[in-house]
Amino acid sequence: MNRLKWLALAGACALALPAWAERLSIEQAVARALAAHPLLVAQDARRDVAIGQANLDALRPALRLGLDVENVLGSGAVSGLSGSETTLRATYTVERGDKARLRGARGAALVAVEALGRDSTRAEIAFVARTRYLALAYAQAAMGLAEEALSIARALRADVRLRGARGAASVADEAQAEVALARAELAAAQAQDDADAARATLVALWDGEAATAAALDPLPTLPLISEPSIAARRVAAQRALLDSERQLAKAQALADIDIDIGVRRFEALNDQALVLSASLPLGQAPRSALLQARIAAQERALDADHAAAAAAQAQQLLDLRQQLARAEREYAGLGDLIAKADGAAALQREAYERGAAPLSARLLGEQQAQQLRGERLAAAYRHHSLFAQWQRAIELGATP
Repeated sequence: MNRLKWLALAGACALALPAWAERLSIEQAVARALAAHPLLVAQDARRDVAIGQANLDALRPALRLGLDVENVLGSGAVSGLSGSETTLRATYTVERGDKARLRGARGAALVAVEALGRDSTRAEIAFVARTRYLALAYAQAAMGLAEEALSIARALRADVRLRGARGAASVADEAQAEVALARAELAAAQAQDDADAARATLVALWDGEAATAAALDPLPTLPLISEPSIAARRVAAQRALLDSERQLAKAQALADIDIDIGVRRFEALNDQALVLSASLPLGQAPRSALLQARIAAQERALDADHAAAAAAQAQQLLDLRQQLARAEREYAGLGDLIAKADGAAALQREAYERGAAPLSARLLGEQQAQQLRGERLAAAYRHHSLFAQWQRAIELGATP
């Protein structure tokens, strides 16, 4: 079926819709589905959480103030407050190895990983929108075919009745024409229901009004792969995250020093003095080594998972290519068959009008042509659906 035929079918579908129904392209449908989608809003919130945590992690340890009161409320010489010793101290942790900067780098890497989660969600929503849009386009075109078949069945019944009034058609012919019309009416009603359901499913993505979709012809071609997939970018971001954690783990080998400095008041002596102390934990180097070993194992697991996912994706893309080629061949072959079927149906129609062929032969010719149109439409829909899967696979990439 040529492009004008597809556009005519789509126009017939549009006539069955309210006047305010809006025609959308597949790009417009995807854009509407992505606008303020709740899942994307949730992803934005999670990214903000990651940014806030990164900012917190980049802060240096806070200065701590403490107050110690000793030798109070005792007995004898230290009864009451006369023998008390009061110390006001400030405690500060001196971080070694530039840990604050390294924590900030790790936080930034976590934010980058979280942002890629949003990209994945966006790609999935776009895929759902494309598949629902294609389902609506297919349902509308199928409705157009059903309406065309119904028009043919009505015209045929009127012709058979006219022939019957002249005695040129039998009662059996009139019964056949009535059955053909009833089947066409049933198919048209079912096609209308399918189109309404597909339309409601699509607009539910953005809680919008009724919409129509463009025709499924012509078939799209496979795009060139020019940008890294989301999965490839995620692996790079996860490697960067693990590298930042490794740098932080190395810095953990340098123990931090806690320094206390303060003033102590001696009530019994009515005097005061400075207090100074320093402390640091021991055994940090072995802990740092264990952390680095764990990170190295995580890197090996990441590389292995990515390699396995890449192999699975390569097989998936190969399968999709084969199915796309098969659907395209079927679509082209059915176009040639439709032309032949239309020619055969025209000959059978002429033979019937001359009285050289029975009504059943004419009905068979019309039904064959309509069936082939339906099969070609299904091949186009299958090709478009496979193409949407191809787009999703390329965009998401090899996902473990």
